[in-house]
Amino acid sequence: MPYYTGIVNGDIDIDSLLLEKDQLLVSAWLNTSVDAVHSNEKTHNTFRQKVWEYFMEHNTFGTTRTVIFLISCWATINKETNRFCGCMAKVNAIHQSGTTEQDKIVNKKALYKNNYGRFFQLEHC
Repeated sequence: MPYYTGIVNGDIDIDSLLLEKDQLLVSAWLNTSVDAVHSNEKTHNTFRQKVWEYFMEHNTFGTTRTVIFLISCWATINKETNRFCGCMAKVNAIHQSGTTEQDKIVNKKALYKNNYGRFFQLEHC
C-alpha cells in the first residue's frame, strides 16, 4: 500500500485527492454491503468485484486500481477506524463533568496516539 502506510504512520501529508479516493472506497464498500436484493449471499469474489465496479464507475480521478489494491486499502481503513472507535467508546464511557464535545474529541485523539503511537488520520472516512 504505497500511500496508506505513510498516512497511518503520520510520515506524509494527506492531500485532498487521497481523501477523496478514501471516501469513494468507503462509499463503494458500504453501498455494496447494503445491497437489498442480493444481501449477504454474495461470494467474497463477487462482493469484491462489485466494490471495484462501484469504485471505477464513480472514479473521477482518472486512476485505475486493482481489486486487490482496494481490498488492501479497505483493510487498513477498517482496522484503524475500528481502533479509533474503541478509543471513542472509552472516552465516552467516562462521563466527565464539564467536558465539551470538543474536549472529548481531543481526548479521543490523544488516547489513540497514546495507544498506537501515531495520530489518527482517517477522520475523513
